[in-house]
Amino acid sequence: YLMDMGGRRLHTWSLPDDYKHCEYFELLAGGEVAVVCVNQALLKLDRESNVVWRLGQSVHHDVEVLTDGTLLVPRQGRLRRYKGRRVNFDVLMWVSDDGKVIDLWRTWEHLEELQAHHEPTQLDEPFDGPITKKGHDYYHLNTVEVLPDTPLGREDERFRAGNILICLRNVNL
Repeated sequence: YLMDMGGRRLHTWSLPDDYKHCEYFELLAGGEVAVVCVNQALLKLDRESNVVWRLGQSVHHDVEVLTDGTLLVPRQGRLRRYKGRRVNFDVLMWVSDDGKVIDLWRTWEHLEELQAHHEPTQLDEPFDGPITKKGHDYYHLNTVEVLPDTPLGREDERFRAGNILICLRNVNL
């Protein structure tokens, strides 16, 4: 639902029946919405709830709309063997406004750089037990946000406008 500050419903979108666990919606230009259907797809719906495009990916939790209309979306990476376990290292996916993947930023490819900012986890300890079918989740990328222009960002380049802030839940980073 799109609601005003008084709680009045202004517009309603409906999801296709085959999408059950949709947890995040982001309003786009022209009344379209980006919809995160967990581990199923990223959808773009028009004002009348028609699917404009569907990107079948294991997306979850968040969508950030960039000024050019492209999207940043967390998604699961592929399972990797890490220290004797099957472990998922999440990915930040950059998607065009017509639903095509432009680029991927993989936590796996930045593992050493990221590990310098957090304590070792249980998954960093070698494991020689049986490999389970289900994988472990190393980082779990929960949130993505493009930083706005702020006084702090003008003083410290880490916080400058346009930088991307991510939340990696499982390591409190």
